[in-house]
Amino acid sequence: GILRDFSHITMSASDIQTARVFVDIDRFVVPNLSAAENSELQQLAREGLRTKLQIVRRKDEANYLVQIRMYQSPNYAIRNPQRESSHGFVMISICKFPVRNMSEDCENLQYDYFRDYKAKEVFSTVFRMWLKQTISNVD
Repeated sequence: GILRDFSHITMSASDIQTARVFVDIDRFVVPNLSAAENSELQQLAREGLRTKLQIVRRKDEANYLVQIRMYQSPNYAIRNPQRESSHGFVMISICKFPVRNMSEDCENLQYDYFRDYKAKEVFSTVFRMWLKQTISNVD
């Protein structure tokens, strides 16, 4: 399942050429996973973004911000059409920076999943979907 909050942001080819993206990858930590597993997820995110966008080291150099969160815990309030409860979610947001108007400058996509999966499987699948949805020239 996919939940969308705020505006719909899609980066065109010209946006991608001028985009300078900051992502605080060290804050992308999945609770209850080992340091090695979290490091692997962080590397997937870093490399995935780096293949499509220019990543900058400091927030003040950026014109886009990306945040990633992932939780593996049941949420009985969120159910799929078969009435199965969510087993966790991945939330990825992108904001134009500086943020002037949250409802226009930011997009959050939350992907809920409804089976038990390894964190790497879920994240790599969702991250590819997010890249394809957000960056218009992704294969």
